[in-house]
Amino acid sequence: MFRSAVFVGAALLVLAVTANSSLIACTGDCNGDGVVTIDEIVLGVGIVLGDHPVGDCVAFDADQDGAVTVEEVVVAVGAALSMCPSTLQRSYALEGTINGRAASGHLRFTPTDEIEPNVVKYTVDSFSFGELAGIGTADFFTLNNTFSVTIDAQVQGGGMVRLTGGAPVLSIPPLVLGEFDVVGDGYTLRFTATQQGGE
Repeated sequence: MFRSAVFVGAALLVLAVTANSSLIACTGDCNGDGVVTIDEIVLGVGIVLGDHPVGDCVAFDADQDGAVTVEEVVVAVGAALSMCPSTLQRSYALEGTINGRAASGHLRFTPTDEIEPNVVKYTVDSFSFGELAGIGTADFFTLNNTFSVTIDAQVQGGGMVRLTGGAPVLSIPPLVLGEFDVVGDGYTLRFTATQQGGE
């Protein structure tokens, strides 16, 4: 037990400085529920130490080489600390204001398979709010629990505007977002996001 605790502590330290983008996005999710738990991390540590066979959780063998490495457990620790990216699209209904006027819309995004220390990256598949509609990118920063977006939006009637901003992350999983503050050239958006789908 002491060996496992020491190993997990070392993995947390290594997480800040290393990750391998070739590893699959949900390393360590043994039961496939979209979440990496502490029990699963302990099992992964046990596999590395030789106390359990790889077959007890093949999700740790991200590169499918028949072995589980420290690096693979580190990636799983990252998923446990933040969230386990998946192919599930997340969809939110938006309610709020544009420049003080009431508006509504939606935001849909999908986690990518990019793995960076302390960042979960997303593609914004669809965004609409009032007279604005577009696509872009988003990042969830696990160190300060914030979700940021960059969206290139078309304005109804003509023109484009780049919108940037974000929201605090209130809980994971599921990904519950606080009130968004987003600005662009001549636009100030404030809205709440209520999750409609995804995990």
